Amino acid sequence: MARDLASLTKILSAVPVPLMVGHAERSSDGALADMELVWANDEMNSISASGSLVGIRLSRIFPDELNHWLADLDSARLENRTYRAIRVPKEFKDPGLEIYELSGKWVGDFVVFSAIGLVEGNPQIRDSIRSAAVISKTLKMIPIAFSVRYRDGFLRFPTLQFLENMGLTLEEYRSTSLSKFVSEADRAAFTEWFSKPIAEAGSRFVYRALTVAGIERWVEVWRSGLSAEPGPTETGEIFVIRDIDVLVKLQEANKKLLQQVEQQMHLLKDALNASQDGFAIWDLVGREADGTPRFRLGFINSVGAKQTGKAPKALEGKTLQEVSGEVPGGNLMRLFATALETNQPQVQVVQVNSPEGWVGAFENRVFPINQSQILALFRDVTSERREQERLATLIEEDQLTGSLNRRAIERLLDEALTDATDGDKLVGFVFLDIDFFKRINDDFGHDVGDKVLIQFVRRAQEMIAADGYFARIAGDEFAMILPNLDSSTEVELLLERVFDGMKVPFEIDGLEISITCSAGAVAVGADMQMSEVMRLADRAMYKAKHKGRNQFVVAQ
Repeated sequence: MARDLASLTKILSAVPVPLMVGHAERSSDGALADMELVWANDEMNSISASGSLVGIRLSRIFPDELNHWLADLDSARLENRTYRAIRVPKEFKDPGLEIYELSGKWVGDFVVFSAIGLVEGNPQIRDSIRSAAVISKTLKMIPIAFSVRYRDGFLRFPTLQFLENMGLTLEEYRSTSLSKFVSEADRAAFTEWFSKPIAEAGSRFVYRALTVAGIERWVEVWRSGLSAEPGPTETGEIFVIRDIDVLVKLQEANKKLLQQVEQQMHLLKDALNASQDGFAIWDLVGREADGTPRFRLGFINSVGAKQTGKAPKALEGKTLQEVSGEVPGGNLMRLFATALETNQPQVQVVQVNSPEGWVGAFENRVFPINQSQILALFRDVTSERREQERLATLIEEDQLTGSLNRRAIERLLDEALTDATDGDKLVGFVFLDIDFFKRINDDFGHDVGDKVLIQFVRRAQEMIAADGYFARIAGDEFAMILPNLDSSTEVELLLERVFDGMKVPFEIDGLEISITCSAGAVAVGADMQMSEVMRLADRAMYKAKHKGRNQFVVAQ
């Protein structure tokens, strides 16, 4: 039993929800007589009145209905289904949560129980508490904290990164008033905002928080009422607190970026309010003639099923194809099969378009339970992926000219060198400078200099067209990538075209401004590192300048 229990609990210990394991005790005739709790994770023990559940039997927790419990559990085992019940067991009593939804799934002679606290009479508060607990556990590196006002107190769920930023332990954060960490300059305004109803004070407040070391960090807090019919005094509220110190400092340096980020914060608020997280147990029930595995949903929690508008029982028992809408051999099926074959956790974002209601990109964390079962944690990351794509575009774009920047050109050069391994093609790389550009700024001013840079980039891009990539590295320094070349001669021909095109003066604010360029280039194969390619091109450009500028050198 010890070895099987160790294997099971090793898997369950990675799941950030309250879980415990019971071991069946049977009489001489094989009937289920009792069940001893042999393992519980920290989340489960934290809501236990006794502090630790290990060694406790069901006969102690449910003395008046033990036989009914055992009969239902044995029936669930025979029918290979999940047992569910709403109970108020004293051993799990928590002052903040009055009712628990208990779910049990048989794994051999063991039963894996999950206990989810439910707030009586207010499903909004219940769902907010459950979502906040899951998000704070799974998104550990995002500096964010959730705080749910329930009755006269708060239930707080900070991420690990948020606690590290503030220099706090979890116990310190949960036991101290939020206002203590507000800077003196913002404390009065914060207290006034916090004490007023949302309708009067607004849902968002930005302030300077004080870390334990006394360092100020910019933080924003959103709040939303959770009452079915909000009145002058909210009986339930959720607060979303986010460390935005780095973001604010970037905003101060770039007003345009500040406006864009403020718009994104509204989207972030909507995404948080619509957040859905769930977990499910899938059973391997056979294979097709071609070896493709068949999976059937054995268990799904209510949060996971909520997006479909159906109860968990309406989904359990259906095949993976019926639930996810994917064809045999799809991404989810391969992900589940890999977890079983390797006996290792798997993480992958999968695009889902399910007739049951799941539509979008979902991050799946899959843990093998045994040779025929996997546990899948999943969450909707559609909005996050769109935001990542938008930010990736911003950080690879030169703010003045709209061209690629150094970060982008380094990535593209690395990719071009990697792609060159598939054939005998060469990759061309060029460093290009405008000769004596400082004189333009000195003679005509920086506004004119900026316009010269913009027109220079536009003209260069037109000449390169689809032959490669053009980027502004810094100031009047530029770079080009020319992939899929047959010889270095193609680099020379393109540079001749660029240099000829730059002989035409730029017309700016009634002025005609002429420029010349110096460039260094190299054409290499896939056996060279990116840093070496850039070093050779830089050395070639130095030679071009040393020879008198207004020319290019292609390193041999």
